[in-house]
Amino acid sequence: KLYAVLSILAINYALWTRPALLYFNMLLALIIIFALIFKKIDFKLGILYLCVYLAMFGGWCIRNAHYHHVTFETMYMPLRLKDSFDFYAPITYQIVNKIPNSTENDLKVKKIFNKMLYDKYPNFDELEIHEQYAAKGDIGRGYIKQHIGAYILLNFKGLLTEMIAPGLTFINEFKINSLFKRAIAFFAAGMLAILNLIYAISFIFNIKKLKFINIAIFLLTAYLMASTAVLGYSRFRLAFYAIETVGALSSLALFKKFK
Repeated sequence: KLYAVLSILAINYALWTRPALLYFNMLLALIIIFALIFKKIDFKLGILYLCVYLAMFGGWCIRNAHYHHVTFETMYMPLRLKDSFDFYAPITYQIVNKIPNSTENDLKVKKIFNKMLYDKYPNFDELEIHEQYAAKGDIGRGYIKQHIGAYILLNFKGLLTEMIAPGLTFINEFKINSLFKRAIAFFAAGMLAILNLIYAISFIFNIKKLKFINIAIFLLTAYLMASTAVLGYSRFRLAFYAIETVGALSSLALFKKFK
């Protein structure tokens, strides 16, 4: 039961950190409801998961309603449309046009996309909020489709950043000594490198011994990494660090000498 409770907290903490897990947790919640109905799992554990999940899901709903004026019915998808316009397409544009990454250049590129938006939707300011998100998604996703190769490259670079970069961007947000920041960043990078190495070796060498749970954790980790790779921002790693650690340890335990 202890492992079950820890798993419940870990999976919902990941949802709280990054909403990419939203649909996965919805599916898991549905499975648990059916398992409770047919008495396949402990009643208390099932109720605990559903309560924690609803609290985390409700937190995202409140946050999005407050910051983005998004309703419960349109909570997730419109924000992905908005992000394609605000982040993914502009960064792809910078790669296509070989524009160096800087605050000044970021603002210039955003102005270019705003011009595209108002040229196609001159009455944009008069649209309802969900219509504005749809319009932004049309421009953002349209540009990405035209330059899909650059977008794939962007995701690949972001994935590498998530896997091996020291995460200075995130750590720089804290007001502490610069030398101490770098020490923390490179310590974190070293720990991450060791974790990735342990996971890779133990997973590959025990591939014939893998159980369903090992494969499920691996696929979940891969999904979380891929779904947040486009920006490669270190904050996004938090959604899968705990799960990746569990996966590495569970694969490592398959070696006979660790049993």
